[in-house]
Amino acid sequence: MSVVGQELALTIYNPAVNGNPGSLDRESYFAAEEDVLYMGVAMSAARNAAREGDSPIAAVLIAPGQDPFVEETREFRDDDLQGHAEMRLVQRVKHIVGRDLSECTMYSVAEPCYGCSYLLDKGGLGKLFIAATRADVPDFFTQKQPEMDMAFTNSRRRLEVVSGLMLPEAQELLVRENRRHKGDEEFADRVSGGA
Repeated sequence: MSVVGQELALTIYNPAVNGNPGSLDRESYFAAEEDVLYMGVAMSAARNAAREGDSPIAAVLIAPGQDPFVEETREFRDDDLQGHAEMRLVQRVKHIVGRDLSECTMYSVAEPCYGCSYLLDKGGLGKLFIAATRADVPDFFTQKQPEMDMAFTNSRRRLEVVSGLMLPEAQELLVRENRRHKGDEEFADRVSGGA
């Protein structure tokens, strides 16, 4: 079944005002061919990260006039606490397009952790697509709070987040990796901070 044209959830995080959290608007978004293409690239990279022994998380960043940027989570392979795919992308892209990401779109296999969400907010990311939220795969994430919501509802700017793109594929990948490592406390500790 093609997911092009599939109705997805669009959450609009409106800016916080006078120290009060921003409001949320919810709308529908219909998946475009390019959305499916880029999320597919992220899924492929996430599978590779899993094969290499890392968390099965990857992301793609689209910047105007540039080829797509792709990063896998490399937290454990590189022994790098900042090795999350989203953080690696921002660090790499800022040297090419600058710190302003407002014209950029990111596709991530899973909901980003608080630190990555904060970085995406500070960079002014224009739009974020995520395949799976914490609620979609609760057994994968040991941190149950919606960390992305905490970061984005306190933002001073507007951000659009589309969730559910290629959700079945993401759930299958994340649940499979979780089962493969069931009882592996080291792996559980690795993913406890999120993506």
